[in-house]
Amino acid sequence: DKESFNEFMGKNNAWDILLNGIKKCHMVNLGVAINTCLKKDDFYNGKFEKIMDKAKEFNACLVQIIIPKPSGGWLEGGVELYSKSDINQLKQKVNMYNNYETASRSVSVSAIPVYRES
Repeated sequence: DKESFNEFMGKNNAWDILLNGIKKCHMVNLGVAINTCLKKDDFYNGKFEKIMDKAKEFNACLVQIIIPKPSGGWLEGGVELYSKSDINQLKQKVNMYNNYETASRSVSVSAIPVYRES
């Protein structure tokens, strides 16, 4: 949502800049891809689905999921590593969105999970 995106980016108008960029891409027939870093809880609490709905609304062609790791703002902690069960949940969600026989979605999603014991 707009407020959390602006807060994450540290700018009050980050959402508006994003929307303007998407609009310009569509004006020149350039595909829109979305990168998102999702914590493991986001595959259980509905945030993944909200992002996919937003991607469809934005007419994005791809959503790439980045698995968080301790770096940048999370260098000192604040990110939980994915368990084997979490990776299976992620794969299930990704496969659901990419299976066109059972889901009427126009956005592809990719994730390259790396499992490490937490």
